[in-house]
Amino acid sequence: MGVPGRSYEAGAGRCPAGEQPLNAYNQSDRGVLVGLAGIVVLLVANAGLSYRNVRQLNDNNRSVDHTHDVLDGLADIRAAVNRAAVVQRTYLVTEDNALLPEMDAALGVAEQNVGRVGSLTADNPDQQARTADLAGRVKAVGDRLRRTVAVRSAEGFDAARRVVQGGESQRQIEGIHELVTGMEGEEDRLLALRRENSERAYTTAVVSGLVAALTGLAAVGMVVWLLQRHLAARTRAAAEIEDRSERLRTTLASIGDAVITTDTAGRVTGMNAVAEALTGWSTADAAGVPLAAVFNIVNEDTRRPVENPAFRALREGVIVGLANHTVLIARDGTERPIDDSAAPIRCKAGEVVGCVLVFRDITERHEAERRLRESERQFRTLAESIPQLCWMAEPDGHIFWYNRRWYDYTGTTPEQMEGWGWQSVHDPDVLPQVLERWKASIATGRPFDMVFPLRGKDGAFRPFLTRVEPVADDGGRVARWFGTNTDIGEVQRLEASEREANRRLRSTLESLTDGFWQVGPD
Repeated sequence: MGVPGRSYEAGAGRCPAGEQPLNAYNQSDRGVLVGLAGIVVLLVANAGLSYRNVRQLNDNNRSVDHTHDVLDGLADIRAAVNRAAVVQRTYLVTEDNALLPEMDAALGVAEQNVGRVGSLTADNPDQQARTADLAGRVKAVGDRLRRTVAVRSAEGFDAARRVVQGGESQRQIEGIHELVTGMEGEEDRLLALRRENSERAYTTAVVSGLVAALTGLAAVGMVVWLLQRHLAARTRAAAEIEDRSERLRTTLASIGDAVITTDTAGRVTGMNAVAEALTGWSTADAAGVPLAAVFNIVNEDTRRPVENPAFRALREGVIVGLANHTVLIARDGTERPIDDSAAPIRCKAGEVVGCVLVFRDITERHEAERRLRESERQFRTLAESIPQLCWMAEPDGHIFWYNRRWYDYTGTTPEQMEGWGWQSVHDPDVLPQVLERWKASIATGRPFDMVFPLRGKDGAFRPFLTRVEPVADDGGRVARWFGTNTDIGEVQRLEASEREANRRLRSTLESLTDGFWQVGPD
């Protein structure tokens, strides 16, 4: 299978693919008696010709393998870029920092394969120019994906979503797909030419072997040797084709997403096990059935039928993503939310020969998003209702949220408090100690507890007891910090008044000339 977001290709330059049988060569009659000199000349000439043809055949086979290496590299670039985009979208939704190395790894694979393709096409100026363009596009996509991740980290999900909705990343990725498709077209052209040369060399070698057989028993031995060599090569090629076919079947069966393929009329031609489980149809039952019956989808909110993306992919020859809130109704009536895309299957000549649907069950993701939204709502309600000043920070100490009481007390705005802007409301004399303690907590992951003054919107500093607790993820790493600032000014004033009253009482008692004592209630 391929990667969502591209047109799939079938065959090797023709639609549909088929094999041409080998030509049969009949031995023609020759003269009965041939002079000894003629036999020697014919044997030597044929031996030289056969040797040249065999070398040419080997060279052509190496050229074919070389072209396959280039095509594999281009496919790896396409897959790696798509993988990086998928991981980035997952990160934008989950903000799981563990995904970022995976995204960087995918981009690294894409860049590595760009270099590999560049090395393999060093003898092709046109492909070299396209490779240079491809390198720039891959880097641009990587930079764009990383900038969106940075926006998600700095400004939140909504800001990142607006960036994604701008479509620039998708357009850049589509540009890469178009460029890769063009390069694949060039390699396919070279592959067809090299295969033709290889077949011509094979035919010439066989013919020369047959001609040599007419010159005598020695020539017959040569012909047998050549035929054996070529038969062994074809056997190996057939075994390789079968091996690749088996790997393709295994890959289809092991794909985690559901996959359905159709013909140009929209009738089901194939399904993997995941698609069978989600639709409730077996491959045998679905074969030849209209896709709309097997892949029955409606809008989750309106319950109205949704246009099947495969039909548009077949009609317009474009890649079509499923709309949000799409529900798949299985054969037994079970409903599941799904997403992903449909793409036309094209042969090398560009003709649409079918369609592939790649989709997945996102029930767990929907539920996780709902729980996350509910948890976030409850947290913000609680944080806005407690009397303390509250805030949250990233693992590196970058504060990204304050509750309303913070802004009411300090008289600041969210723009002023962005990142480390909170330092502006601290006493400059105490701030170095606060920074030292706070950075130590960030480095060790330990709670932060300290009393220091904060300036209110009236310009006066009041003492606050500040407590900051790390919030760990499932792996025990600090995912964020949650802090509170409690105004203890009134408490300190009461404690000072009590200390002064006690001092005065002790002074008064010490000044009395009469003796005195205290007794308990008993």
